[in-house]
Amino acid sequence: MMLMIVVNILGRYIFNSPIEATLEFTEFFMLAIVYFGLAHTQSLKANINIDLLIIRFTKKKRAACDLISHVICLVFFALIVWHGTRMFIDSWGMREITMGRVELPVYPSKLLVPAGSLVVCIRFMLDIAEAVNTLRGNAK
Repeated sequence: MMLMIVVNILGRYIFNSPIEATLEFTEFFMLAIVYFGLAHTQSLKANINIDLLIIRFTKKKRAACDLISHVICLVFFALIVWHGTRMFIDSWGMREITMGRVELPVYPSKLLVPAGSLVVCIRFMLDIAEAVNTLRGNAK
């Protein structure tokens, strides 16, 4: 994405010939980066946490808090999967395209939202299983 933007800028200002549809492709790439990046960040446990109270909890109480928050997040992203899939199907059915000099199909980018959210849901299911194992005393 960065390479495409740099080449577009160089093409525009040096050769007076920018790459067509750079903005649209950049928007599509951003969807993939954001949604698949969420799953990766969750797998690393690198999301922002406010540890003011949690740090004083026992391991099982932390696992209980994690379980509750992971279930809430799972429901949230499952709703995104459901609604995003409906939006993708509608876009596919009407063969939705971008408006501009280059007409690009929109439905592939609309597929990235539910696909990325599904990966996030799978990550939260794994985290829920981990929290349940910790609560049962079977943690690694």
